[in-house]
Order: sequence, then C-alpha cells, then structure tokens
Amino acid sequence: MGQFGEVLRVVDAAHSDHVVGSFLAGVAELARSDVNRAALDFAQALKTVPGFFPAAFYLGACYAAGGQDKEAATVWRTTLVTDPSAPWIYTALSLAGQPDQAIKTLDGYLSRRPADGDRLLLSMRLLYEARILGRPLDTADADRAQFLRYFSAYEKLSGAKLDTAREWRKYFDR
Repeated sequence: MGQFGEVLRVVDAAHSDHVVGSFLAGVAELARSDVNRAALDFAQALKTVPGFFPAAFYLGACYAAGGQDKEAATVWRTTLVTDPSAPWIYTALSLAGQPDQAIKTLDGYLSRRPADGDRLLLSMRLLYEARILGRPLDTADADRAQFLRYFSAYEKLSGAKLDTAREWRKYFDR
C-alpha cells in the first residue's frame, strides 16, 4: 500500500534480527530510493539466511541500479542454485555482458522448458550478436548448430518474432 515509512518504524521498534525485518527494511529503503541502504539491509538478510531468494533478487537489483552489472549478475547467479526456474536471471546475465555464461545457463533451462519462446528468442539473439561481431560464444560450428536447434523449436511454436529470427538465421546459413 506504499506505507514504507511505517514499515521502517515497525522494523526499528521490533529490535529484531529476524531475516524478515532486514528484508522489509531493504524493500522500504529501496522504495525511498536509498539503494545503498537497501543493499546493506538485503545483504544482512542474506547473512542471516543464506540463499534467501527474495533478498538475493533485490540485492542484485540494487547493484544493477547502481551500475554494478557484474555484481548483480553474480548475486543473481547464486540464486539459480535455489530457484533454477527463474527465467529472468538469463536476461540479467546477458545484459550484464556475459553472453557466454547466459547461453550456457539458458541451454540447460531450455532443455527442461523447450517451449519457452522468450528464452529461445533471447538465446538466438545472443548467438546472432556473437556471430555478427565475429566472436563465437563457443566455436562457429557449435554456435550455428545451437542456433539452428533453437530456431527449429521457435519455428514450431510460431513465435511472435519469427520473421526476425528468420533474418538472423540468414547469417548462420552463409
């Protein structure tokens, strides 16, 4: 309900080191745009309960908001151990300048969820961008085979961006 000032007052009055107190304080500080204080609160929550997924997610968001993309990706990657079904993490890895790590992680995810059109498209985009930059994520042949596998799955889904994917495929058909 947007009553974050009240949340901080209650957390302070409780004088508790329970994980929920630190987490709620972090959410309240983040809502007040105090990213540094929020990060400290989320880190405290993680110190109390390592692997507490919500705190790790928001700590990563604090890092990302502060332009610390690699730190954000590192924190978010640790959450994969506790929540391997969280597909947003793959997008975070790719945006943090780690397309090779993202594609490795995505491949495992897509082997379990081959009908996730958004992640198939993201995977193809990562491989396409690597191809046009002349920087394969694995080898040129391996990237091509992987792209074609994703393309085939995306084509079967009649993905919304199939025309775009077809344009990308032309670079792999050369």
